[in-house]
Amino acid sequence: MADDKKKKDSEEEALNLLSEKKTPSRRERQRQEASQVQSLDDKKAAALDLGIEDDKPKKKSVRKTEKS
Repeated sequence: MADDKKKKDSEEEALNLLSEKKTPSRRERQRQEASQVQSLDDKKAAALDLGIEDDKPKKKSVRKTEKS
């Protein structure tokens, strides 16, 4: 079984060497992953974005009465 696995790995390696499309290097893959990650500021902005329009005045939650 181990020989079958080695044979399969060697065949895949040979196929990779023959293919024209090169796989990205480790650094290139890391750069792609890093570009997809949101920065802390982006995460904060997304968390604070509740869909509230700035044009509408905010409603007061406490009403003043005669006794207060």
